[in-house]
This record gives sequence, structure tokens and C-alpha cells, in this order.
Amino acid sequence: MTFEALELWLDKQKESRIEYLEKLYAAHIVYASASSEALIKKEYEDTETKAYDSVARKRITKNVKALVVMVEGKKYLSNTFLPPAELQYLSDCGLGEISNGDMQLIKYYTRDERLKRVDKEIDSKRKSIIAHVKKICTEEIIGVSQVAGDGIFIKGANGKTAHMWAIFAGGYNIQCLHLRVMVKEAAWL
Repeated sequence: MTFEALELWLDKQKESRIEYLEKLYAAHIVYASASSEALIKKEYEDTETKAYDSVARKRITKNVKALVVMVEGKKYLSNTFLPPAELQYLSDCGLGEISNGDMQLIKYYTRDERLKRVDKEIDSKRKSIIAHVKKICTEEIIGVSQVAGDGIFIKGANGKTAHMWAIFAGGYNIQCLHLRVMVKEAAWL
């Protein structure tokens, strides 16, 4: 037996990643067109924001002009001193925390280039995961068990078992939220 279960799992990860990037791109296009429309109409609003005055070494209130971007009936204020309005909109669309890398992918790369990058990303994960599993189970696999919500257990010919599961990591402070695959030695179920 080879790594069919792992290949199936990685294929699902790839499909999920592509679907996420497609949704992100579609939402980006909606926001970008609304933003362009607001720029053309010159829709601005005075607003207050908190800023840090490095000379006085304290936070101050600042009045700024912000572009009013109306998307799907909701108002987003866009200005360099305010939190990024597009990220607020994307979060409201249910896309969660967006990494800078994902924003660059949808803004600066074509769909084909994005798909190539996803292929490369999944291939890199595949090599890394297989190397970790082989380190525990050796080359020959005699059993694979998928436990709902608890990942995959892979039993090697040497009698050792590798437990593989995925977790969300990051998403706090400057770290972007990402999926991390863990592989540890475990007991066979």
C-alpha cells in the first residue's frame, strides 16, 4: 500500500485552497469596482481617527477625509490612517483573516499563475508530509485508518504508527492564519 489516503487528503486541501482563492478574488473584484465608482463620484466624508504622535509620544485624535465605499448596502471608509476597508469587507464576506500573501496572489497574479502557485504549495506539503511519515513508518505501509475529526493513522511495516492531522495556526498579531499539518508517532487504534 502506498500513500493513497494522503494523496486524497491533499487533493481535498488543494480543492479547498483553490475554492477559497476564487471566493477571495470575486469579493476583491466587487470591492475594487465599488471603490473605483466612489473615486469617480468623489464621495468623501470627514472622520476622526486615532493616530500616534511620535514627537509628543502620545495618541492623538486626527480629522481625515476618507473615501466612502458602499458595497452591498454597507459603508466602508477608506483612508491610509484607517484600518484597511477592503480587509474589513472581505472579513464581512466570511473570508476571515486574509494574509498579505493571499492578497498579493489575487491582486497581482492571473488565475493560471494562482493555480500554479497552489500546485507548488501542495507539492511542497506532500513532500514534507511523506518525509515525516516515512521517518516513522518506513517505506512500506500496511494500514491506513481515517478517524472522523482526528486525522489519519498510518501503520508501517515496522509496527510503528504515524498520526497525521491538521490544525489552524497563527492568526494573531502579525502572523497570518494558516493550516499546519502535524505528524507524530502514535498508537494504532
